[in-house]
Amino acid sequence: MAAQHRIKPNQHMKNSLNLVAAALNSLERLNLTVLEIDLNHAMPRIGVQAGKGCHDLKGTTSCYTQKAGQRMVEKCATLNECQVFWQQAAWQ
Repeated sequence: MAAQHRIKPNQHMKNSLNLVAAALNSLERLNLTVLEIDLNHAMPRIGVQAGKGCHDLKGTTSCYTQKAGQRMVEKCATLNECQVFWQQAAWQ
């Protein structure tokens, strides 16, 4: 019974890693530097360094997150079923 419960989380992690691997290949072609990967979301989040290649990501929107007590504005795009984001500005 315990083995059945482990399969679902492991399968989710495996699926997330496969999605991230495909996204990393695309980000490499855009010459973007990956700063962080977060698999703790339904859609994996990949943080990249803002750069020229970010403009080549399709469907870019603004999103807001809370980090270290600061509200951050980030630009976000979906790539290979992963959310790719980069920092735009921060407020105290």
